[in-house]
Amino acid sequence: MIPAIHLTGLLSVAVILIMTVLVGYVLVRSVHYKVSINIAWAVLALGMFLTERLSEAFPPVLRMLCIILVTLFGMKTVVAVEYYKEKANRLHFIQWISFVAGWFGMRPNLFETLGSRPLKGGDELVKFGLKRIVAGAGLILLSCYIYNNLSQEIFQVLSTALALVGLSLVLHFGILNISAGLWRSKGADTRTLFKEPMKSVSLAEFWGKRWNLAFSEMTAIALYRPLKPRIGEKAAMVAAFVFSGLLHEVAISVPVKAGYGLPLLYFFIQGILIIIERKLEYNGMLKNKLLARCWVFAGLILPFPVLFHKWFLKGIIWPLINW
Repeated sequence: MIPAIHLTGLLSVAVILIMTVLVGYVLVRSVHYKVSINIAWAVLALGMFLTERLSEAFPPVLRMLCIILVTLFGMKTVVAVEYYKEKANRLHFIQWISFVAGWFGMRPNLFETLGSRPLKGGDELVKFGLKRIVAGAGLILLSCYIYNNLSQEIFQVLSTALALVGLSLVLHFGILNISAGLWRSKGADTRTLFKEPMKSVSLAEFWGKRWNLAFSEMTAIALYRPLKPRIGEKAAMVAAFVFSGLLHEVAISVPVKAGYGLPLLYFFIQGILIIIERKLEYNGMLKNKLLARCWVFAGLILPFPVLFHKWFLKGIIWPLINW
C-alpha cells in the first residue's frame, strides 16, 4: 500500500507533468521566440525544483523516476522552442503529447507525420528490442544470483557490472527500440537511439552519433548550436558536456542525496578527452582501429566509478538485485 504522503507527492508530480505539457504546447506555437525560450527554461527549472522537494521522502528509485520524467518533459519544451524558432510548427496537440510523453528522442519533427501511413522497419525494431530485453533480463537474474550467493568483493563488482549492462539492454536497447518500432507503425519516423556504440572508434563518435542520440540531439539543439556562434566551438562543446553532467547529477546524485559533483566531473572529463582526441587524430596517432577502440574503452570505462558512484549503487542498483 502506498503511504498517503507518497500518494500526495505522486499526484502533485503528475500535475507538474500535465502542466509542463500544456504550457509547452502554448510556448512552441508562440511566435515570440525570446519570451518563449526564457519561459521554457523557467518552467524546466521550476518543475525540477518542485519535484525534488515533493519527492523528498520517496524511496530513491521512485524519486529518481519522478525527477527524470519532469526533467525530460521540460527539456522537450526547450528543445522544441529552439527547433521551431525559424520554422513553422506543424505539431497538432496529439502529436505534441505523443512527442513529449511517449518518446525519449528529442527531434519533434519526427512526429509531424504521426497518423499517416505506417513506415517500414517497425517490426524489425520491435523484434530487436524483445531480444535485448530477454538478454538483459538474463544478465540481471545472473547478477542477482551472484550478489546474493557469492560474498567476495570481486563477485560483488561483477554482479554490479552485470546489473548495469542488463538494465541498459532492457531499457536502452529493448524498451526504446520497441517504442521506436511502435511509433513507426503509426507514421512517426522514429529510429533507434543507440546505434551500435561498440563500433565507435572515437569518443566524439560514441557520444555524438551512437550512444543515446536523445541526449546528443538535446544538447545540440538546446545548447551547443545557440552557444557556438557566441563562445566558439570548443567552449560550446565543453558547455554541452557540463550540461549533460548536470542533468546526470539530477538523475544519479539527487535521488540518493549524495555523490554531488561526481557525474558532472565524469562528463567534464569526457569533454576534455574529446579535445585531446582531436589533437591525437590530427597527429595520426589513432589511425589504427584497435588502438582507437582501446582509447574509447579506456576513456569511457576507467572513470566509470565517478559516474555511477557508490551512493547511487547503494541506493538504486544494489536494492534492485538484492532479492
